[in-house]
Amino acid sequence: MKRMTLILLACPACLASAQTVPGADLMRFPIGYLDRPAALRGDLGSDLGNPANVSFTDSARARLGVAAIQTPSDQGVSAQLIAMSVALRGELAAGITVARVTVDDLFRTDTDPQTFGRKISYGTTLYSATIARRNAGKFSAGLAARYRRGELDDERSGAFGLDAGVLAEHISVRDASAGLATFLFRPGGDKDEPPTVNVAVDARAFGSDEKHQVRGGLAVSIIDRARRERFVFGSARYGIWEGRAGIARADAFGVQEWRGRLGFLLRYGRYVVGFAREENGAGLSPNYQFTLNTIIR
Repeated sequence: MKRMTLILLACPACLASAQTVPGADLMRFPIGYLDRPAALRGDLGSDLGNPANVSFTDSARARLGVAAIQTPSDQGVSAQLIAMSVALRGELAAGITVARVTVDDLFRTDTDPQTFGRKISYGTTLYSATIARRNAGKFSAGLAARYRRGELDDERSGAFGLDAGVLAEHISVRDASAGLATFLFRPGGDKDEPPTVNVAVDARAFGSDEKHQVRGGLAVSIIDRARRERFVFGSARYGIWEGRAGIARADAFGVQEWRGRLGFLLRYGRYVVGFAREENGAGLSPNYQFTLNTIIR
């Protein structure tokens, strides 16, 4: 996952020509799952990482979650997400998600890179509607219909997409989990906007139940042959407290970048509050994420 905002400053017009719908790269920001693998189940119930995550594992009737990411001023990226899902009959669930990512303080530099012209807008909004089903208590599958609209300077365009995902949970005595999902797949879409394939597995290393355990795993996100990310992660939970940590390695066009990630969660009654931090290279300040979700029984 490369976040080279400086490229935008130098050449906004080249991005417009490379992307049929502007802002596809902005959606690579892990909104809502900065400190956990995208393909596995999360507390928000968002369908961005895996549409199967919309399914319910308990007797809750509905779930509502919000998330926000703020990057340092050097990057100027901000992201917000709201997700809602409801339980239906027959182990079915439906959900909607809206995510918005923007880049601030971009200016046109037509001739002299030292002289800033007028401000350029760059951002994208993703709308998702998802249906998911949980079967036999261990397997879930989901399908998400999406519409993404992007803007870059005076260009405005949008496109529909379709993503699918599966989850297998509580496997073997190690309570292992595995997930596989696509993200931003467009049937017949432009080759410059390839979908991301998210894969992840984890298992319990120590502990007696889900409220007292230590887990570890590996996640891989593949965009194309030249771009992928590997994420080695672990978590420890004791009652209402949970800590998460991991290290991600992003490979893009022969360049490697390492990022450390930390997260903390507090589970209090019907609410889960989360805070996460991701280190940046090149002397940049960290990225921060805040999440909040609640369930209705």
